[in-house]
Amino acid sequence: MKLLIVDDEVIIRTGLSTVIPWAENGFSLLPAAASAEEALMRIPVERPELILTDIRMTGASGLEMSSEVLASYPDTEVIVLSGYDEFTYAQQAIRQGVSEYLLKTSGPDEILQAALRARDRRLGKLEREESRRMQSEAYYGQQISRLLGGGRPEPELLEQAFDWHPALRAVGRSRGLQLWLLGYAGPAAARALAEEAVQRLAGLLGVPAAAHERGWLLAAAAGDGRELVPQMSSIIRKAAAAGATLHAAGGDVQPGWDGMEAARRTALHAYSSRYLAGSGGVVLHAEVSGREGMRTVCSPEEEREIARLLQAGRAEAVEQWTDRLLEGIRSEGKATPASATAYFHSVLIAGCRWLDRSAESLGADPIAPLEGLEISGLEEQPRETLIACLITLASRYRDLASGGHGAVRRACEYIREHLSSSLSLQQVARHVHMNPTYFSELFKREAGLTYLEFVTAARMERARDLLLHTPAKVARIAAEVGYEDAKHFNKLFKTHSGCTPTEFRQAGR
Repeated sequence: MKLLIVDDEVIIRTGLSTVIPWAENGFSLLPAAASAEEALMRIPVERPELILTDIRMTGASGLEMSSEVLASYPDTEVIVLSGYDEFTYAQQAIRQGVSEYLLKTSGPDEILQAALRARDRRLGKLEREESRRMQSEAYYGQQISRLLGGGRPEPELLEQAFDWHPALRAVGRSRGLQLWLLGYAGPAAARALAEEAVQRLAGLLGVPAAAHERGWLLAAAAGDGRELVPQMSSIIRKAAAAGATLHAAGGDVQPGWDGMEAARRTALHAYSSRYLAGSGGVVLHAEVSGREGMRTVCSPEEEREIARLLQAGRAEAVEQWTDRLLEGIRSEGKATPASATAYFHSVLIAGCRWLDRSAESLGADPIAPLEGLEISGLEEQPRETLIACLITLASRYRDLASGGHGAVRRACEYIREHLSSSLSLQQVARHVHMNPTYFSELFKREAGLTYLEFVTAARMERARDLLLHTPAKVARIAAEVGYEDAKHFNKLFKTHSGCTPTEFRQAGR
């Protein structure tokens, strides 16, 4: 705590500076001032937190100086020393906000104790102010987060919260309010990287951020709504370099904080169009509002392209075709999420129709439209979903063309590699991209065994190999070939091998 002693008598200044152990008690002693005028010149620069002053001095008095100091720096502690034990002086000092009034006859210890009390008052006041600041920060931050999340705080509280937040004070005055939604798409492991990037951006811009089911919402004071586009593009590139995929959607700029709901709604609408507009992963609502929608049905030429694509069956070609398709939709500038999703359905239905015609020409069972295709991601992740579905259709065509041999062969390989798992019919059918009922019939026709018979036979074959070539206990071997119940395994093994696992092992030795 910085201390300034003010007295026009050199002997008093020197005595107060040297007799009392200021440094040992946590005080940083500034050079003493010989007059109130000198002190008033130095105080704005040196900013003492405690002033120890005489009342009567040549020139301005200590009380006059104290009055001026406390008017400019009200948190300053002032202790007045006087040679006059008069009530009027003490009364005047107290009225001016002086901390303590001591006689010059007070001993060093008494003066030190008064200074320590002043220090404690000062520290206590700072702690209370910091506590109030932190409480206000948490409270107003909660109000803003609540609003970002769709809640409706009390209007007067919200206005106070906006005034409290430096980045939002201009909202409703010289600037408007804009919301940005930064959404994440990718593996869960990289989400933490995306969140770190978003929080770093919010801190850099000094704007509040709140979690949202699709990612994170940021609120900012804005002019034309494009000011943050460069920063959003930058964070998307940095996140991509770290293996995380972000998309940024900016809502329309609203005139004040009471337009938060509209700002939020337009940001969400822009985000739903993130694959259909914008560049570099950034889209503004102004770019997509007012769209009437694109065509929702494939053209005959596109159907022929899809047929050629599925017949060739090259994953790289599927990816390139899908990228060209999406780029064409973006450049056309008409698509809405609903119309684009309907069009994507049309693409897949066209593929299924061609596959059905191919199955009919090969004498195979008909293909149900979209049967077994994971199409739930068409709106949220159209590129990835379209590519996966088209590759699945191409794989089905290969299986049809080979009479089903390819699918059954892949299923058998998968079964042998996963004998320790449950291996349900649905699980394996999904692996080879087939309808479970059709897969079951095809498997029996091609393998000569029912699906369950084949799985059991493969497990018994693996068990016999483990019994002969490893010292593992029977219960452990049972688990390794998919049976948690060792008794059930023993019974099955005896049915298939004519003896128990232990007898088989002993005979093999």
